[in-house]
Amino acid sequence: MLFCFRCKGEFKITAKDIFTVPIDSEVEKTYFTCPHCGVEYVVLYTDAKIRQAIKKINEANQKGKHNLTELFLQRRVKMINKVTEMAKELKIKVEGGR
Repeated sequence: MLFCFRCKGEFKITAKDIFTVPIDSEVEKTYFTCPHCGVEYVVLYTDAKIRQAIKKINEANQKGKHNLTELFLQRRVKMINKVTEMAKELKIKVEGGR
């Protein structure tokens, strides 16, 4: 359950409630909105590098879903942490000091 910071409304989101739109020639924004007041919540900004890294994580997950060794899990965590850091840096670049 989510709560809107603006209107204090309570709501759930599903995959159909999440949208991705280009904000320029390289960066895409993924977001959802409060169904009560329309305030927008950004989930993630991605560029080509981040999208490629996410694709590699998804491919690795598919290949390794039956082979959950310690090494596989460590590599997956490392990849996810790298993407998270890249996304944080891009968010700062896109949003500035907000």
